[in-house]
Amino acid sequence: MRYPVAALLAVVLAVVLSTGTVLAAPPKDGSGAFDFPSSLVPATRNGETGRNVFLTGTITGRNFEPGICNPFPAGSGPVTGKCVNFTKSVPVKPGEFLRAHPGQTAFTICECTIDGKTGTFTLKITYPNPKNITVTHFTIQDAAGGLTGLHGQGSLDFTTGTYTLKYQF
Repeated sequence: MRYPVAALLAVVLAVVLSTGTVLAAPPKDGSGAFDFPSSLVPATRNGETGRNVFLTGTITGRNFEPGICNPFPAGSGPVTGKCVNFTKSVPVKPGEFLRAHPGQTAFTICECTIDGKTGTFTLKITYPNPKNITVTHFTIQDAAGGLTGLHGQGSLDFTTGTYTLKYQF
């Protein structure tokens, strides 16, 4: 009788180990840029106004930030049609962007592709130095669609237009 009990325990242990333990893939490094010629322009997503930032590289796609975008007028050189400067006041002057949610944290929605998988996720963006917003940090959260399970974090440097990140599914 001792052997059938041992055999049964071995089978139960094998089933538990094969179904109950999922090893996460190790984090990956990624990088890319925001496409300045196409970005920082007025946009609407699901009836909400804001602006688009188009990303290339590891994250590829449209990143939408809700708010009021009043673009620079024609004849303003490389910033024509763009909302480059942040503001906290109304009316929003030409070239300015007023976030829908004021404060040191912004939330954007990325309709993007990573590793050949397409879906949406929220970027929680923080500014480590509120007096200098050229470098921001972001956290990937609430991934859906083909990106379900995606999480990670990174930094964006507006002076170079590049970002780096660590992510995993």
